[in-house]
Amino acid sequence: MIRCASVSSYMGPYISNYILSELALEKEFRKKGDYIFHVFPKDVENKEWVQLFRDLDAKLYFIDYKPGTFGSIRLLRKIFKKEKVNIIHCHFGGWDLDAKLAAPFTPTIWHQRMYVNLNTRKRRFKYWVKYNILGMFKTQNIAISDAVYEAITSITHKKTFCVPNCIDFNRLCPDLNCRLQKKDKNHIWKILLFGYSPYVKGLDVAYKACELLNKDGKQIELNVVSQDISDKYIEENFNPLPRWFKVLKPSNNVSEYYNQSDIFLSASRSEGFSNSLLEAIYCGCPAVYSDIPGTKWAKEFGQTYEYEVESYKSLASAILKSISIPTSIGIIEKNQKEALQTYSIDSWTKYIYIILSDFHKR
Repeated sequence: MIRCASVSSYMGPYISNYILSELALEKEFRKKGDYIFHVFPKDVENKEWVQLFRDLDAKLYFIDYKPGTFGSIRLLRKIFKKEKVNIIHCHFGGWDLDAKLAAPFTPTIWHQRMYVNLNTRKRRFKYWVKYNILGMFKTQNIAISDAVYEAITSITHKKTFCVPNCIDFNRLCPDLNCRLQKKDKNHIWKILLFGYSPYVKGLDVAYKACELLNKDGKQIELNVVSQDISDKYIEENFNPLPRWFKVLKPSNNVSEYYNQSDIFLSASRSEGFSNSLLEAIYCGCPAVYSDIPGTKWAKEFGQTYEYEVESYKSLASAILKSISIPTSIGIIEKNQKEALQTYSIDSWTKYIYIILSDFHKR
């Protein structure tokens, strides 16, 4: 019997595809007669999405998020011993080393959900030590995109799987009728951007591009979904807000965001795999994205427009291109079919279970 510890440093405020994939994995383990429990930071104990795990009567632990400390390692070791763990599945990197040091002889999978930036010698050395020294014994890796896979395998020969992120398409309700509505010359083009980590998400570049377009007489509205960190960033950098800049609050009804937007913008400087970019494409929203490794998969889809990361002028040109080409229902339907075939949560769940099961048997 598999007894899996899912150790996650996720602190998101809303029901993300990651949370939905973990719930699906919980159900898959039960169906197979196996057991999985979840360790999260104490900071998320009262988040709305935690109730979804409680509704399944899933076993949950919440501990202080103090990675790299003896207290953290000791507490994880105590939990692993109590639960008689025989495999560990770590997410987001925060507790990767703590979990490994807490149970060095237990098979451990590091699920790399963020982009592995190796652009300096210091970073390369840091990750080399992690994957080849600290992770040398009974450790495998999962990368969420080709870009992450290429980065990891460039510094280690440890077994690494490439398993793209999945989407729970059942929670998305595309409104294709809104895509067919004609836009007159007075139409205000609404651009959607998720700005939770404002610098990484390129909020400053998006602002400059939209500012440029509005100065040129285009009617552009930048709608930024924000929370505490980005709220502070916006107040410090863009105050007073121009009339074309709107701040939206997080919502679990993400379809409403996409359906009410003319363009989705992924302006990230770094990304492992953008779930929101894929969701927007599935909902029929034309998408503009930065040319970073973690989003190059978007070229597979129609009605997507790439620009040079860091260049607000390149971004402005991509936005203009996206609003100049009429939306095609045929392309949207083709995009949806391809997304369902490649990124479904059912396929992801089965593949991840197989990886965990096979590693557990060794």
